[in-house]
Amino acid sequence: MVETGERPRTSVDGIAILAMFLMVVAFTYNDEIVDLAYAGAGGYVSYSRWIVFLVDTAIVLCAAGLKWRMEAREQLGGTMSWQEFLPRLLHGPWPLGAALMVVLHVAMAFLPLNLGVDIVLSMLFTVSMSLVLVAVLDVGSSGGRGLGRRDWILPLLVGTLVVQVASALWFPVLNIEGECADTVSTDFFAQMVQVIPMLLVTLGIELGFLRRSSPLRTLGQRAAPILTVVMLCVAEMMSFSMLVVSDRTACGVAATMHEFAAFVLSVQATAIALVTLVWLLLTDRNHMNLHEDA
Repeated sequence: MVETGERPRTSVDGIAILAMFLMVVAFTYNDEIVDLAYAGAGGYVSYSRWIVFLVDTAIVLCAAGLKWRMEAREQLGGTMSWQEFLPRLLHGPWPLGAALMVVLHVAMAFLPLNLGVDIVLSMLFTVSMSLVLVAVLDVGSSGGRGLGRRDWILPLLVGTLVVQVASALWFPVLNIEGECADTVSTDFFAQMVQVIPMLLVTLGIELGFLRRSSPLRTLGQRAAPILTVVMLCVAEMMSFSMLVVSDRTACGVAATMHEFAAFVLSVQATAIALVTLVWLLLTDRNHMNLHEDA
């Protein structure tokens, strides 16, 4: 009986993690992925910005589809018609996030491209990502439509803002030459290899304690720490891969993108993890205060 009752929750959690991955990773690095695809196909050729817009639109629509699937899983029959789902989707922040994404892409077609504009647009894209993600994970009774029950978005928002700034600074400031993978010092990756395991251990201890003391958590609160742990593991492997051969400099598209991916993933994962630790500590403190008041 217990296994039957927990199976839908586990299934919904998996879909929620996939939705978070789509928005936090795929949506954030869409520009770089398209750029890499074009560079790998035929060198550094220019491509239409509307291709990025189409990919972003597909990601946002896929996130809405995942929300539909999660909402259906919450129903007794396991199904939900689109006539019932569409009002739920449109009454949340999803339309605002999607509309902001469209407006930003249109603005990019007319605004001059420089570092300041790029940073501002990147920050606004992060806000759009957060609005869509909050709407997607507001599912059934476990979504939590109160502001205090949406606080799980803060680590993802702050961490993505940090990496958006780092990504915007990459080519105009950090990687001026743009040909060889020698922009980031190996000391940075060496430090990341040591710091990330400590963050993983600390997160594991805090999550274990918090789950024992507060078993009833919203969908976003359950999925966000899991995504953080996964991103930390990937960042650890990417950072370690940059230390395998450190006595020679590799050049070319693959080497440059490898260094870029290792750098931005390490920055994003550690930033999200640090804010997640603060969020978990504050959540734990609030939970203890509620017990004392009771």
